[in-house]
Amino acid sequence: MNPDLSAEFRLSSSSLALTGLAASIPNARIKLDEVVGVDHSVLLCWIEAESYDTVEAALDAKASIAAWTLLEAATKRRLYRLRMAEPIEVQVAIPEEFIKRGTTPIHAMITRDGWLMRARFPDRTTLTEYREACHQRGISFTLEGLYQPTTDPEGEGLSLAGLTPKQREALLLAYEEGYYDLPRGTKLTDLSDRLGISRRSMSDRLRRAEREIVATAITNERIAPRNTNSTDHQ
Repeated sequence: MNPDLSAEFRLSSSSLALTGLAASIPNARIKLDEVVGVDHSVLLCWIEAESYDTVEAALDAKASIAAWTLLEAATKRRLYRLRMAEPIEVQVAIPEEFIKRGTTPIHAMITRDGWLMRARFPDRTTLTEYREACHQRGISFTLEGLYQPTTDPEGEGLSLAGLTPKQREALLLAYEEGYYDLPRGTKLTDLSDRLGISRRSMSDRLRRAEREIVATAITNERIAPRNTNSTDHQ
């Protein structure tokens, strides 16, 4: 089984929760920390802003927010618990149907323009279907990046287009040495000698890397955006 995809993307729609709040607070950064409640009616959010008096005045003024609680006041940000006036199943970025299929939100930053998100998807098909679901809900979807956890036992973290660190090393060397130039500036044997591996291993690494990059490019094209015309305060 392939490791889950990690996708970064932008969602734009006035129906997304808290975009109006972000628009009403100058230079605000709102990071969604957690969605709680069976009806998704409570959001925990970190807010960074120049004035927290302005933040709390905006929270009081928003009819969509029934009540708010300051949970933590750090030096440069504050954690708020926001109880929405109505259940927001249709407003959260990852619908329940995709949660059940293995999609996991990792990060969400909310601005006046929408949500900048990172989420894990079990496969490219689910990611494409999620993009279509956004479109059907009137939400613009823009893919920013597609990653995979590396399967290389010596590697760590995420790798663009699902490349392992060894594949990235081979691809970068080939590029820098002119292997992809016309005419070629180096031979496959020279590259394999530089890495201390066989010519066959070098060829395999490059082909796997190239395949992943092509697969990612095709996925990006398929899911490219379409044009679509503690005290409670209440």
